[in-house]
Amino acid sequence: MKPVKPMNRQFGPGWTPGSFLASLPPDKCAELLASGVRRQFGAGRPLLREGELSTHVEVLIRGFVKVTNVLDGVEVLMAIRMPGDILGEMAALTGRPRMATVTTCGRVTSCVLSKGEFRRFLRENPAAALNMAAALGSGCAGPTSAGRTLPRTRPRCASPGCWSRSPRPVAGRPTTD
Repeated sequence: MKPVKPMNRQFGPGWTPGSFLASLPPDKCAELLASGVRRQFGAGRPLLREGELSTHVEVLIRGFVKVTNVLDGVEVLMAIRMPGDILGEMAALTGRPRMATVTTCGRVTSCVLSKGEFRRFLRENPAAALNMAAALGSGCAGPTSAGRTLPRTRPRCASPGCWSRSPRPVAGRPTTD
């Protein structure tokens, strides 16, 4: 596998500031990515599905994904994840079903790690394990990971309703779509 040259349009060369991979030294980042398999997806493809029992981890290399939950029959946007973010880490760490659905917004490249490879990496790299713990804690704070702001332009999504598929009013006001 050739080395990954991170690049994202919002921040330029390197991983998205505040992402898990941005917190790692370059050699540890390369080690983590070398232990997985690279995959590419088009727009609108689900990478992980809420409730499924899989335990692999996806490391987002290029592109954007949306993280959603279904609440009372309505798909709700929980987060946007960017290059350098880890997806599915909770299932890999706890063995519990997936807590959310992760869907591509445009073309995406990811690196898939087995639960065993991901956990081995964290065991052998205590600083990375602490960074993961911090990321899990800050991920509860809002719709973007690690307190980052969303890009100034929305990533293109597969469908007009990518950001919300709500048939009901949002924030107390009727929607026009």
